[in-house]
Amino acid sequence: MTFPGVFSAIGAQNCDPGSGVVCDAVFRLTESKFVGEVADIVFSKGLRVVLIAGMAWLGIYFANRFIKHLVERIRRLPLVRGSSGILIARAVQRGAIISSVLHSATAGVVWTMAALMILAELGLNLGPLIAGAGIAGVALGFGAQSLVRDFLSGLFILFEDQFAMGDEIELVEVSGTVEGFTLRITKLRDENGKIWYVP
Repeated sequence: MTFPGVFSAIGAQNCDPGSGVVCDAVFRLTESKFVGEVADIVFSKGLRVVLIAGMAWLGIYFANRFIKHLVERIRRLPLVRGSSGILIARAVQRGAIISSVLHSATAGVVWTMAALMILAELGLNLGPLIAGAGIAGVALGFGAQSLVRDFLSGLFILFEDQFAMGDEIELVEVSGTVEGFTLRITKLRDENGKIWYVP
């Protein structure tokens, strides 16, 4: 059996008029419309998928460079000549947390958009997927209101520089020294040495 004959059982019709050059070339070799269409999808759509992923990577790379430059400026905002070591450490810590938040948010948004574009390129109907994601988002929003509130409060605390590591703060439940800080919780050590984790 000749090489083209191996694929002839899979379908010997010509490629559709709208098919690409790759489909026609592979059809001439294999005499199989199916193999030609698969090759056309792999080469044309595969190239587009790689291009989308590459653009997403480049977008994140340049966004991270911009964020790094922005955070360096934010770190210098409270500093004046003769600033104390505590003030410098506070600015560095604040800059590191802001940088981490912005890097994560940027990567999440860009890769989500890239994934949706890739799925659309592969022919997946995104309507039901986006509708399902919207319903899931609403349900998650209702179910995790306190968690979302904690993260938003953490963002306000961070960007308004309300307190930082080493500060003495007093809350309704406890007062003490701030030993750690994330967007969700604040770690306090009270006067008795006990550690408190406050949302």
